[in-house]
Amino acid sequence: MNLGPTIKFLRTSRGLKQSELATALEVSENYVSLIERERREPSLDFLNRLSKYLDVPIGLFFAGSASAEIAGGRDVRLAEIERQLHSLLVNLAAVLSDEAPKKHAPKKPS
Repeated sequence: MNLGPTIKFLRTSRGLKQSELATALEVSENYVSLIERERREPSLDFLNRLSKYLDVPIGLFFAGSASAEIAGGRDVRLAEIERQLHSLLVNLAAVLSDEAPKKHAPKKPS
């Protein structure tokens, strides 16, 4: 599924260490490391908890994977378009998390 780079980007864009993410999701730091280095596939439960913790839609982790499998390598252009779409979705999620409404101190009357 190639989720490792996506997960690492989402984690680092929020300034989280692997150990902090692991603690929050109740998994080992080694598990997070293995997933980010694509040595292990994450469980659906892990992805569900991760999406809730990072406040991103779980579908973000699956964008493009089904069509790439259907293409079976025959349609390279489709796979490339879906890779680009996936990248755009990851970037959009990062931008939206940065633009979340921030609490402002009430203005003092003049």
